[in-house]
Amino acid sequence: MSQQNDPVVVLPPATQITRNWVERVLVGLKFCAPSNPSLIQDRVHYRVMDDDLDDAMTSLIEECEHLDQNSHIENTLMIFPDNMQHFYSFKLVADMARELMAEQGFSDQYQLELLHPHYRFRDSSAKNPINYIKRSPYPTLHLVRKSCLEYALLNFPEGSEDGGKKNRMLKRGEQGIAQMQCLAGEAWEAA
Repeated sequence: MSQQNDPVVVLPPATQITRNWVERVLVGLKFCAPSNPSLIQDRVHYRVMDDDLDDAMTSLIEECEHLDQNSHIENTLMIFPDNMQHFYSFKLVADMARELMAEQGFSDQYQLELLHPHYRFRDSSAKNPINYIKRSPYPTLHLVRKSCLEYALLNFPEGSEDGGKKNRMLKRGEQGIAQMQCLAGEAWEAA
């Protein structure tokens, strides 16, 4: 009996680095509890984007339509590896994307989150370890089904044991920053 081997899929570097970050940081540290089953069941779609803003907005709508047509996919990560490095400029792009989603009728089904290497929560210092929850290797727009978010809120409450561990680690100040930088670096180097 011959054994058939599945072909090896080679991912673009930006996709592999982002996937490693999702697995090791978001899922590994349980920052994003609903992602764990999604990753195990391959329910995340990764798309590497070019630098053109008009193309990005067109691609955003294509990805919303792709989610509409593929109910097994719960998340789409639109990765911008070569541009959009300025956090506040990328935040404006995310705002434009949300407006476009609303105009096109997708904002009821999908939520758009912003991930960025220099992410900074409002009213937090740049060195606050909590920022690392949304500090991705590359500027990234994260489309997620709202039904998945609702499930996560019901099944993974903020006060749960995992949430408590996460908050304790992130409140360790410099030690928390060092740990997050180490994990992020490992994820990026593993590609």
